Amino acid sequence: MDIITKLGGTLVFEGRHGSEYLINGHYFYIIPAKTINIVISPEDKQLITDEMSYSIYHSTALRNFPKRKNKGEREIHYGYKILFDSENALEAFLKHFK
Repeated sequence: MDIITKLGGTLVFEGRHGSEYLINGHYFYIIPAKTINIVISPEDKQLITDEMSYSIYHSTALRNFPKRKNKGEREIHYGYKILFDSENALEAFLKHFK
């Protein structure tokens, strides 16, 4: 994604369930969808504002995030999925990682 490269980010891993990126020590994931969805680490939750649309997201694809129990017997990686309505909004958010 051009925005991520412009901000000094790098693609770490690309899989069918999402792409893992790194900016200045902060991992995040872009989840394929019709809207712009990223998943941030629980460690970065304080960056979420009241105006943002977000939810807890569980996936084995979130390799660099902590695990917790969800509905199954085993722990699973999780983070906070945030929806953005434009690439400009995403770019403004990702600037917090610089």
